[in-house]
Amino acid sequence: GVALVWAATRVLFSGGKLGVVLPVTLFRGGKAGRSFRQFTVGPGVPLRVIQVEDLRELPVFPGTIRRTVLFFGEKGAPTVYPVPYYVWQKEGTKSKTCDTDLPFRRTRLLARPSRAEDATSSWAVTTEGGSDILNRIAGPSGYSAYLGANTAGANGVFWLEVIGCDRGIPIVRNCPQCGHSDVPSYEGPIEADLVYPLLRWRDVGQGESTGMVILLVQDPLSRRAIPEEMLKSRYPLTYSYLCRFREILEGRVARRKLQRNAPWYAQYNVGPYTLAAYKVVWRRMDWHFRAVLVGSQLLEGVGEKTVIPQETCCFIPADSADEGEYLVAVLNSRLVRAMMCACTLPGSRGFASPRILQTLAIPPYDRRSTLHRQLAEIGRKLVFGNHSRNTKPPEESPCEASLPDMRFVRDKSRAWDDCMARLYGLSSEEYQELCRQDDGEL
Repeated sequence: GVALVWAATRVLFSGGKLGVVLPVTLFRGGKAGRSFRQFTVGPGVPLRVIQVEDLRELPVFPGTIRRTVLFFGEKGAPTVYPVPYYVWQKEGTKSKTCDTDLPFRRTRLLARPSRAEDATSSWAVTTEGGSDILNRIAGPSGYSAYLGANTAGANGVFWLEVIGCDRGIPIVRNCPQCGHSDVPSYEGPIEADLVYPLLRWRDVGQGESTGMVILLVQDPLSRRAIPEEMLKSRYPLTYSYLCRFREILEGRVARRKLQRNAPWYAQYNVGPYTLAAYKVVWRRMDWHFRAVLVGSQLLEGVGEKTVIPQETCCFIPADSADEGEYLVAVLNSRLVRAMMCACTLPGSRGFASPRILQTLAIPPYDRRSTLHRQLAEIGRKLVFGNHSRNTKPPEESPCEASLPDMRFVRDKSRAWDDCMARLYGLSSEEYQELCRQDDGEL
């Protein structure tokens, strides 16, 4: 698509216009579209975006998952934001502005870079009124988000099941079906110190323990793999286990590209934040956004250990349950879900990635703030339903990553909306305008 735009502009005079079908990810994706979003077609030659027609919900190319837009541009003029951005949807989709004479409806929105300081950042798309409001309240968050632990394609080695215990030493079985390459099966003992409960992408929000664990051989403080001699002397069972898969671990593409000089069993995305007692976790690359609170989990033969999400999940470490519950309330609010959908493309690789916090501007939790405590109480109800903190609900706990109780959401939405509007300094009307995207009205 980019090459086609470049070739087309070669035959255009200054002021000439073009229209072309392009992937929507060039505009609303992550790093992949950054160079295209410079909107230049040669040294000193700008390309003005006239408008974009978003057709991703229409069956433009039946039998494929390609999501497309119609792009209209003008050679020789700079792009000026906001840009008209039209969304096409099938008729019958909930809307307040529905044209009943057509099988599809077309809604006019406005697009601009999601980060005001970065003109090549992915586009934020919202209503005309919502665009100004979003631009006013968007900014860096008081929190940082991180990716879960990454085995660089060796899940079949590092993901395990605890199948027994022998004199305080867990007996494990690896999960060869979880890897990208053929991994032999193994059952045997391993030291408990380096084993942690695993939270996979598919398990987020299922409300129950997965029963799987992850072997972490990284030092979270140094963010490097445990030195080989130390691993061999201090954790001989673990070292012996890993040696069975040495050829596989040495052959990982990510290790050869990123950490050629690191130990052959190195892992990625592991730091002090990985072992935080509480984490607010969500799926990236999903079609919907929901955040859950996880803590620790009791493992047979291992003890109580903090839960570790996999790399296809993002999380914010929290210092306390109160702070985690506050974040659950903020992130699951209609406002943040609408901002998330406005600034990232649902279902894309960049959806709900850690960098989304660069635009969400979440204030740090302050237990002295009445408003923050109210939000923490809402978050507590989302995690526990109608149970108090000291009364653990049946078969459910914050370490089990349960989704919010949606009955509670419906019952308390007005108070929740009010708290979120005050948190971001919005009037009720401004709040509702921004939330229209989460309500499915656009």
